[in-house]
Amino acid sequence: MKTLLIIVALAIGYLSGCVCADTAATDSSGSGITARELDAIKKQAINPDGQPVVEIAPEVWQVLTPKQTAALYQRAADGKNADAMALLGLLYGKGMGVPRDRSKALALFKQSAELQSGLGMFMMSLTSSRDSNSTPGEAEVWLKKSADAGYGKALTELGVREYQGVGAAPNPLLAAQYFNRAASAGDPDAYDFLGQLSMSGAGVPQSTDTAFKDFNKAAESGSARGAYDLGMAYMQGVGVKVDNSKAFESFQKAANGGFALGMLNTGALLENGQGVAKDEAKAAEWYQKAADAGVAAADDNLAQLYEDGRGVPKDHAKAVALMQTAASGGDMSAAQWLAAHHESP
Repeated sequence: MKTLLIIVALAIGYLSGCVCADTAATDSSGSGITARELDAIKKQAINPDGQPVVEIAPEVWQVLTPKQTAALYQRAADGKNADAMALLGLLYGKGMGVPRDRSKALALFKQSAELQSGLGMFMMSLTSSRDSNSTPGEAEVWLKKSADAGYGKALTELGVREYQGVGAAPNPLLAAQYFNRAASAGDPDAYDFLGQLSMSGAGVPQSTDTAFKDFNKAAESGSARGAYDLGMAYMQGVGVKVDNSKAFESFQKAANGGFALGMLNTGALLENGQGVAKDEAKAAEWYQKAADAGVAAADDNLAQLYEDGRGVPKDHAKAVALMQTAASGGDMSAAQWLAAHHESP
């Protein structure tokens, strides 16, 4: 029986997470696109690795190719829609629907930021933080400008920094204030972080009931990490009765949203037959996805399936290779397995 990886903790390096468009009202007059198209643009999200997140109106997104999406953003950008400029920049950065051109992406981010787009400013912060040639402190300046513009992701990032004590002593009270502002600005992840604060009582009164409500609100609002923590709440009975079936549904929602730990726990419940019919073949598929996303424990779990021939062909050599990968990623049980089987780590 596989145990699940149980982690309910504030994210580290939040800037590597999903980048979402603001949903603030924008006048579409003169933009050259319909109100429905503009609404779709404002709801669209693309993460930095180029995978689309379906927050767009389904009837619009499902019929658009990357090229059509880029054309839609271009029309809005030509109409001086600042958010569309930033979203178009994301597509140029990854070559989705347009030729890959990082210089053009940066130019679009900058133009968007100069037009006071919170998303554009956030992207300037993100790119500056990764550019060795940027001016010292430039990323921080853009992040604060984005937060001052009311962009939810920027406010959430500042909250995470205050909680972790980046550059100063940890300040959970200020972190909670930032998360509340971010939630009001429409960032669903902020509800998840508020739930985590309620779990520990840091900066807010300790309450598992409130934590569950926040996790649920985060998940319902589209937060993959919120869906993961909601799954953990159902598994552990945090503010709610234990319900493995609902835990599985939540983990799968997190997994489908690209949250790697959700992929791992979806696989674990499928392997164990907890809250869902046992299916080791599907478990292996989810473990592989989690492993591809860098979760060492997933390599460990997948290795044991290959070692036993459960859900996948029996393959000792592959099992060893996977355990070695897991061990190199810090998985102690994999290192112990290798030692017991007289294999080098």
